[in-house]
Amino acid sequence: MQIGIVGLPNAGKSTLFNALTRGSALAQSYPFSTVDPNLGKVALPDPYLEGLQEVFRAGKKAPVGVEFVDIAGLVEGAHRGEGLGNKFLDRIRKVEAIVHVIRAFSASDVARVNPEGDPISDFKIVEGELIQADLESLSRRKEKTSSMLKTGQQRYKDELASLEKAEKYLNAGKPLRSMDRSEFDNKILGELHLLTEKPVLYVLNGPEEGKNINFRKEMEKNGLTIILADAKMEEELGQLDPEEAQEMRREMEIESALDQLVSIAYAMLDLIKYYTGNENEVRARNIRTGSTLLEGAAQVHQDIAAGFIKGEVIAAPDLLQAGTWNGAREEGKIRAEGKEYVIRPDDVVYIHFR
Repeated sequence: MQIGIVGLPNAGKSTLFNALTRGSALAQSYPFSTVDPNLGKVALPDPYLEGLQEVFRAGKKAPVGVEFVDIAGLVEGAHRGEGLGNKFLDRIRKVEAIVHVIRAFSASDVARVNPEGDPISDFKIVEGELIQADLESLSRRKEKTSSMLKTGQQRYKDELASLEKAEKYLNAGKPLRSMDRSEFDNKILGELHLLTEKPVLYVLNGPEEGKNINFRKEMEKNGLTIILADAKMEEELGQLDPEEAQEMRREMEIESALDQLVSIAYAMLDLIKYYTGNENEVRARNIRTGSTLLEGAAQVHQDIAAGFIKGEVIAAPDLLQAGTWNGAREEGKIRAEGKEYVIRPDDVVYIHFR
């Protein structure tokens, strides 16, 4: 899972990146201190993995990881190459989901690139630039498609209709992720890697106080998924021992930004987590909701999928309660499943193959 952190310069992107990854990205009070993307991988906390390693007596364990990408700040005119616009737009096309950081803190020593200086106007600048970038992508594709109309093939007429539908939606100021579309629309638009199709979580970066709570409520009215998080405080807590940080969170009644981001990202990307294990390794894996056991086998290795015989499946809590694989089998908790079985969250899967 790769998540890009975006926003206007000095919105707190690098500070949030450091908080999430315990990294040391440059966070300065002037615009464009981030030029090349900062990358940071985080192993997600897992309530079952250590216990499963003991059950399988596995040599190692592999948690699910998230890669955060701290991307250069975007400014008005980025779609025309203003600021570091070209670098920004190229990098953001490669991530699976976006965390859009919106400034909601006051700091006279941290420069603002938006003179209006309020979260909603900041949000509109970034959203508008992404829309303009997508309109340019659609325009280029329309030129190519229009030139093919002379062939008389119906598929080019259908393609042009899909492109014009998306163009009209964007011109109304709406991101494509909210547009109703057919399977054919999905196919055509999916080829363009459009920016406003990517799922977005908005982080209002600032203290939990009246005006910021009101900003969040105002933005939620538009159907946005948004959390309020103080990146600076998150960064300071991230430097503490995990148990000490957890205790401080309980006292302050603050939920971890990482926990919130990951939970929402799973929902936005339609992912679940399951496990595979043997004496060598226990591994947590992400897979799309609704995926079958055969698709899970292919995720492990194509040869395993090609030689698939059956899968043995048990829920992680049930296996931990039984204590051993054989013990769980004797208790009748392990089920034999075929290739069409749909994997459930926290399933532990063992594939038999030729």
